[in-house]
Amino acid sequence: MPPSDRRVADGIEDRSAPCHHLLGRRVLSAERDSGRSEVCFEAPASFSNGTGSVQGGFLAAMLDSAMGAALATVLLEGEKPPTLEMKINFIKPAQVGTIAGSGHVVHRGKSVAFIEGQLRDESGTLLATGTSTNLIQLRAPDAG
Repeated sequence: MPPSDRRVADGIEDRSAPCHHLLGRRVLSAERDSGRSEVCFEAPASFSNGTGSVQGGFLAAMLDSAMGAALATVLLEGEKPPTLEMKINFIKPAQVGTIAGSGHVVHRGKSVAFIEGQLRDESGTLLATGTSTNLIQLRAPDAG
């Protein structure tokens, strides 16, 4: 990855919320203005359900995170993108371990963005797909 792209990926990583750390997210690639991201997650055994596969809520959070990283590449300084709506299609059960995620901004308008994402296992098998609609807002100035 070119150094400029690594700086973008590191910047996204540096601004990560605690929930991204819980998911074991690492930003592998992100290029400014590209609307694309590649991330990976570490799903521990504590994320598994009664059947031994990763519980769907964790996969939903991973997809939201992957799509959010893609959206971060096209945000301007001072913008924040709360998720308005998200749809997920679970394709195959995910197993504990490394899960790869990708996001792609389909359209970024003045106040709304549409994003697509995918999750895959280590062998490249598609686990889940998702779409997201996000509101583009200005962050409130810090008080003090």
